[in-house]
Amino acid sequence: MKNTLRLFACLLLTASLAAAGCNLFAGAYLIAHGPEKTPAVFTLPKEASVVIALDDRGSVVPQRNLRDVIGKTAEEEILAKELVREMVAARLASAVMSRERAGVPMGIAEVGKAVNADVVIYIVIDQFTLSEDGQTLSPVAAGRVKVIDSKTGKRLGPAENGPADYYPLIVRLPPQGSTAPSTTNQLQQLQDLARLTGVYVSRMFYDAEIMTAPTKLQEPRR
Repeated sequence: MKNTLRLFACLLLTASLAAAGCNLFAGAYLIAHGPEKTPAVFTLPKEASVVIALDDRGSVVPQRNLRDVIGKTAEEEILAKELVREMVAARLASAVMSRERAGVPMGIAEVGKAVNADVVIYIVIDQFTLSEDGQTLSPVAAGRVKVIDSKTGKRLGPAENGPADYYPLIVRLPPQGSTAPSTTNQLQQLQDLARLTGVYVSRMFYDAEIMTAPTKLQEPRR
């Protein structure tokens, strides 16, 4: 009797699916396979200690604490995903880089060695603004990312024989109004953009769910 009921239930489910059409089958496919994902640009060595080194010699980011927010957010996200054994605090790398002699930049591998990190995620910040035209609130952060082995000084990612010297990092939100950022909440908006940038950095190193660009200054879905 149980087998008969089980067979009837299966037949009923099959008939229901057929009657529902393609959309239901598409939904069933998503349940089985999950949402599409963007692949990681580079897989970090699991057992390595890693540090994020933010290079902002041009003072593109208006405040030092915002650079700290970018680095800390990225390292927290990477640790939360258990991508590596250890993350060395990005602020330590920043402190080392701040001691560079004028006109004599320290090598990336040297920075990694100075903070006892096996691998350096090196990020050059090229753009960080709440308004590109000075008229509208349209946050943008952009930079270049590469991964360096501290021991050998070799570039792990992108591959040294590859077509590019770095991975592009772009965080661009659609215009959020017809007016420029107000002085009353500008600091909060800058901190939100810094946190968002840190999240985007971390997403470069694992297969992340495809998402539409957030319409406001808030962290995207992981």
